[in-house]
Amino acid sequence: MKPYFLITLLCFSTQIFAQNGFYLQPSFGAGISNSNYTDALYYGSKENIFTYCFNANVAYHFRHWQFTTGIAYLKTGYKVTGDDIAGASITGFNSQFPTIGNYEVFYSHLLLPFKAGYSLNLGKKMSIIPYAGLEASYNLNRLYKITSPAQAAATRTDDMKYFNIYYNAVSVFGIAGGNLSYKLRPGLSLLCGIEAQYMLTSLVKKKYGNGDSYLDHAITFNTGISVALSKKAPVKKAN
Repeated sequence: MKPYFLITLLCFSTQIFAQNGFYLQPSFGAGISNSNYTDALYYGSKENIFTYCFNANVAYHFRHWQFTTGIAYLKTGYKVTGDDIAGASITGFNSQFPTIGNYEVFYSHLLLPFKAGYSLNLGKKMSIIPYAGLEASYNLNRLYKITSPAQAAATRTDDMKYFNIYYNAVSVFGIAGGNLSYKLRPGLSLLCGIEAQYMLTSLVKKKYGNGDSYLDHAITFNTGISVALSKKAPVKKAN
């Protein structure tokens, strides 16, 4: 009887301490990013890069459910070490000698997320909120950084005219993650969690991708707050 009792207790006796209504949820995060793209690797090895994000979201809470949208900024990319960098067209970098070096590629994204989550209480003040969703990405630019043993680093940021020739202006990411929410006082909670984002549509236009899709992905650890924008009576314990 114990398993049935625990299931019943979880499903019907959980109290929701979050109030129904709209919440402002600013946050920032940091983590790692990479890409599934392999065509550019001639001799080198591909590695993760450091990434970061900023989020300004609005969430609507209804009982256990939480629906979120807003605007966000995300940096993705990858690093290649020990690759052939001959022919690199970057001011201040002599690509003729040496030809073996490292390069990093960074992409900037302006995001419009749509997420749905479900709150599971862990006590009177704490809950965990797993969520999933999609986000539209407006791809802003590409920054290219090259280093070699004999020269200082040189960088190039593509202008929008060049970027739009080779890259899609809009892509779609899939999102999955979870937040741990700690209630500081009524209407104000501290949020921290982990989020994974994986590009579902290619960043590079098909005719320039050499048969490969450019699907960047990132994992970030985020922290922020949740502030109630409206005052509602707390949802009562379900019977």
